[in-house]
Amino acid sequence: MAAVFADLPGYPPAPDVSEKLFPSVLRGAADSGLPAEQALTTLDLPVLILAWTSRS
Repeated sequence: MAAVFADLPGYPPAPDVSEKLFPSVLRGAADSGLPAEQALTTLDLPVLILAWTSRS
């Protein structure tokens, strides 16, 4: 975990899904996929990039 998140309450977040449904949620997420890279490059959205030099 990055040091910047070390004192953040509730991080890392726990999924708010029942243990019984969790495998189905993960399968659905894996099956959804992303659009083609070319389609993603056409998006014009603001982005916040948080960068730090530490890996701990």
